[in-house]
Amino acid sequence: MTYKALLVDFDGCFAGKTLMVSDPVRKAIASIINRTFVGLATGRGLQGTIQRIIGEVPLTGLQILQGGPVIYDVNSKSIVWQKSMPPADVKSILDIVQSKNLIISAIENGEVYTNNDNPKDRFDPSINYKSLTDLPNQFVTKMAITTGDSPTDAAELAHMITYRFPSVKTIRWGHSHFNMYGIDIAASTKLEAVHQYLKILNLKPEEIVAVGDSYNDFPLLMSAGLKVAMGNAINEIKAIADYIAPSVDDDGLVWVIEKFF
Repeated sequence: MTYKALLVDFDGCFAGKTLMVSDPVRKAIASIINRTFVGLATGRGLQGTIQRIIGEVPLTGLQILQGGPVIYDVNSKSIVWQKSMPPADVKSILDIVQSKNLIISAIENGEVYTNNDNPKDRFDPSINYKSLTDLPNQFVTKMAITTGDSPTDAAELAHMITYRFPSVKTIRWGHSHFNMYGIDIAASTKLEAVHQYLKILNLKPEEIVAVGDSYNDFPLLMSAGLKVAMGNAINEIKAIADYIAPSVDDDGLVWVIEKFF
């Protein structure tokens, strides 16, 4: 089988805890990028780390951002597909979350709004955060809620929001090295984004290799012809994968590229 596209989650796949892409990974991408579509499929937005990575690797073409509701074209520096959440649902969810005194961020038109008083100390310091009180709430594509150090609390909140707001998608996440758990709420998942990606590039699912490591990568892997889990992936992702690559610290993405491209 000739694969025409490679879609990779960022955290834990493209880069490890340092958020830096290694030289072997950059060289491997450079060896195929002129004949293969190479893109991120990340829960992160364009601001900050991802903007830096796009320039440093470098990456071209389409990138799936925010966990699915945004497809960004590096070449034209524009959003080619976007899906936003109903403003009434956003307001209701914000009211619920803030009544529980939880930390939340929301992305609208690429800007990141949060109720965290010191977001640069806790999250990506390269992002220009804005106050949640200034959120326009017209075209919110994603919200991220930090529930604390309990995966059970994250799961319960995700279940409640999914039940009350069927128009949105929820994905539980966990950053074990930060001892932090939460959920992403978005207008679509990586699965829907990949469907749009296929339409735009006139590709078939069986022509895509997808690489992931965590909960929000279930939709990504299920959308692809070949599913690859990183060696550092959670067991649930490894269970659905066709192949398991070495860990991100061992440049597992290089193994993927050499084996399938």
